This record gives sequence, C-alpha cells and structure tokens, in this order.
Amino acid sequence: MASLLGGDASRLRRAIHIALASSVAQPVPIPKVASTLDFSTVARIEENGLDLPGIVVLEETKRYYPYGRLAAHVLGYARVISEKQYEQYRNISVPQVSPPQDDVVALVADRLYGPRSITGHAGVERTYELDWTGPQPMPLLVGLPGRTVLDVDVKGEPVRVIASRDPAPGASLYLTLDIAAQKVAEEALEETIKEGPGLGGAVVAVDVNTGEVLVLCSKPSFDPNVWVTGLSPAEWERVANDPRTPLLNRAISGAYPPGSTFKMISSVAAFESLRLTPSTSFQCTGRITVGWRHTVYRCWRSGGHGTVDFWRGVAESCDVYFYNLVRYLGLTSDSLAFWARQFGLGKPTDIALPGEVEGLVPDPAWRRVVLHENWRLGDTLNMVIGQGYLSATPLQIAMATAAIANGGKLYQPQIVRKTLWPAWTGLPPRIAKPRLVRAIPASPATLERVRRAMRLSVVSERGTSRVMQGLGVSVAGKTGSAEHRPGRPTHAWYACFAPYEKPRYAVVVFVDSGGHGGAVAAPIARRVLAALFGMAAGRASPQGPSD
Repeated sequence: MASLLGGDASRLRRAIHIALASSVAQPVPIPKVASTLDFSTVARIEENGLDLPGIVVLEETKRYYPYGRLAAHVLGYARVISEKQYEQYRNISVPQVSPPQDDVVALVADRLYGPRSITGHAGVERTYELDWTGPQPMPLLVGLPGRTVLDVDVKGEPVRVIASRDPAPGASLYLTLDIAAQKVAEEALEETIKEGPGLGGAVVAVDVNTGEVLVLCSKPSFDPNVWVTGLSPAEWERVANDPRTPLLNRAISGAYPPGSTFKMISSVAAFESLRLTPSTSFQCTGRITVGWRHTVYRCWRSGGHGTVDFWRGVAESCDVYFYNLVRYLGLTSDSLAFWARQFGLGKPTDIALPGEVEGLVPDPAWRRVVLHENWRLGDTLNMVIGQGYLSATPLQIAMATAAIANGGKLYQPQIVRKTLWPAWTGLPPRIAKPRLVRAIPASPATLERVRRAMRLSVVSERGTSRVMQGLGVSVAGKTGSAEHRPGRPTHAWYACFAPYEKPRYAVVVFVDSGGHGGAVAAPIARRVLAALFGMAAGRASPQGPSD
C-alpha cells in the first residue's frame, strides 16, 4: 500500500495503529501517508481494489479563508488535530439529538473527534471550537461528524449498513469586526512598518458604548490557509523562528510601556487625589534634576514648554508638568497604580481570544517581592509618564480610552455579536449584550477635563495631535512615544476617540519601535476613523517630532 501511494511504510503502520486503537472504526488518514492524492493515485487504488480489502477513498472538505491574511489573528486557523489535543478531546461524545432508542449511531461509542479531525488552533477558531457553558461540551464551530455503522464478515468485509448519519454543520458566528475599517487599518499599518523603522504593530478600534471590537489587527501577520494543508517541519521552523514573530498577536499578547497615552490616567489620578485645578501651572525648561545625585529627567521637548497649566500639559504632552505633579503636589505611586487598575490595566480584558497577557501595573509591594528592592522617587516619575516597569496591551489602552470617552464605563471587549445554532441543536440564537466590568469611580468633572485636554491636543497650535485636524469629524486624542531599549526608536502610540461631542469610537494605534506617536501612529488612526465614519481621510498635515 505504501509503495502504491508513494509514502512511507512506517507512517502507514502508525496511522493504522492509531485508527485501530480508537474505540470506533476510523478511516486511516491517507494524507498522513502520502502528501497528495491525485486522480492517477485514486485510479491505481481503484484498479487494485481486489488486492486492497478495506481501502476506501473518501473526500474531505478543507477550511478556506477567503480574506487570506486579513484579520488572521482574530480568526486564527484550523488544522488537523494534534496528538496532544486528541488525547484531551478523544472521549468527548457527540450530543444525542434524537431519542436514544432511535439513535443507533450513538450506541456505538460515538465520539466527536477522531485522529483526523480538524480543530481550531488559534483565534476565534480555537475559542469557539466547543461551547463549554452547558453540562457537557457542545459542538460549536466543529459541527457533527458523519458516521456509518457497518456489519462486517469474518474477513472484515462490509456486509450491510446498519445505520448512518450525515455530517451536520456547526454554528454560525457573526463577528463585530467592521471589515472595511479592518482592511484600511491593516493596509495603513503595513505601509507604515514597511516605510519606517517599525518592527510590527497593532490597531484596535472599539465602540465606546458597547465594548464591541470593530478593528483588531496585528502586523506582521500570516495567511491561515497555509495551515489547512499542513506545514512541513522545515516550514514550521521557519515560521516559529521568524524574528518578526508573525504569529504574535501584538494587540493582546504583547505588553509595552504605554508612554504618554498613560497621561490620560495620570490626569485622573491627579484630579481625584490632589488639590489640582486646571490652572495649576509649572515652569518647563526641558528637564528637572532630582536627588543628591542630581539625576536628570528630561521632557521630550528639549527646549522646554515654558509656563504650562493642565490644558497645555496634556495637549502638548509636557513631561515636566507631570513630573511636578509628583515632586511638588505629592502624586503617589499607589494612586497611579489604583487608577491604572480601575481603568483595566494589569489584568486581562477577557476578550474571547486565546493568548491575552495582563501587562504590569508596578507598585512598591511588587518591587519588593519581585526585585527585592525599595521603590524610589524615580520609579514614580517614570510611571507618571507611562515609562519604567509599567506595561499594557494596545487593547487595554483602547478600553481605557473608551472609558474616558463614555463617562467612566469600562466594558469587556466583545468580538462575537451573534451566534446562530444549527437546527439540529434546538438552541435559540445567542445575542451578545454589553458587559460592564465596572463604573470607574472618577467624578464627571475629572473625566470631562481629560476629554477636553485631549481635544486641545488636536485643535491647539502646539498640540501633539494636530495631524487629526480637518478630518470631517471632531477628534480628541493623546500621543505617546515610549522608550524601551537603548539605541532603538521609541514605540509610537496614539489613542483617540470621536466624535468629541458624542463619542462613538475609540481607536488605539501602536507601532513597535516606530518613532514619534504624533507623526507615525496618529496618521494610521486618522485613516481608521475615516473608514469607520465612511468618509475620506483627506490629506493629513505633516507633523514634526512630538511625543
């Protein structure tokens, strides 16, 4: 048989062994033996049928992703079940969908998975493989396998069909993604990375009033179709060891210092814990000196901003203004950590995608336990401008931005809007509803001040978000440029929402080692917002270096 198929005899024996070890008869997985099964091979099998008892050629359907790389990190991919998964799933039974006395197939140890089953291995494909909310796992995307129960003679030859069941489709998932905006985001991000120093990046857009995820992309990406036919060991090694990490979903699985986008949260912490007014002002000369060692902490604008109140502090992203909230007004690390956690940092958002990381909200207790060191003033100065040990995912920053925009409601991000179950399940449609994580205990006045300062970042003469002017919708935003590694350009961040008067969407852009947030990340957000509102992005005014 192996010579007829042009395959390896040892692999054929292993395939037969796996099939025989199953509690029910399973077709030997021919693709494990021969890499292809073309028409000429099928013809040879048919011609030698008498010499090959029990050999039957069966057609298999394959998963196909018509959009290719588009939204690949959201969709994930499906491929032949791994040995580890098979050991985990092999005893899951097919749910009975007819009276037990009539379901002959179910009486023969009817299992949902066989050694050649197709299963989800990433993204939505993995999360929604099965529904685990009931007393037993329910097939969701996987559907029901077809089965035939045969009566065979002593030679193993089929005599008659006792019972059979046709395969049945799985559920239909309706995602929240805006496919047009997703396409624009991926194209804009890919162009930016190709033309600049960026190593990769992510874009997230959410509905601020529901938590629905409208855009979630990560670059570099991959084509999920390559997994369907299977990768050779050499191909897998090439993908797994790619220094650009195309399999990493940077939107949820990468945590990075958020830079000055964190000043949104620092502002809330300051107004809620200090006697701070918008008119409280400090002098920015481009740097401050701290401690007996005269440690220098610099502002991104080396020449300084002059006299800076709160409005200018946010709009122009003055680091010295925020340093002085710590130095002179007593803004503490505990306060910063408390409000960071209130806005969802330091904990997974619980989006229904695998691989989400929690990021880190550092505090004195963390430093003592992990680093065996005491917390220093410099740690707080770094944290207040989104640097130091603080890290967050682009999705976390997007949900925090949405909470500022909508008046203090932190929602759980949702990627599936509706689930339609097939008729055989007898289940009604499942419609997702907004899930409120918490009402953030900041005063309406505080949140309105932060929103207004973000709007000034767009419309003021020296605002760092001027690139968002002239879009056709009023935008409020916050730039960020986060230092992360000596000798590398800063991470470029941009967080925004629109319309300013009645917010609908929040967009966050992150470009790994991309440079300045206002010049690199904000133009991507402009194109995404234009797509969400169905308008032309127009030509953005060039913007020089900014935070």
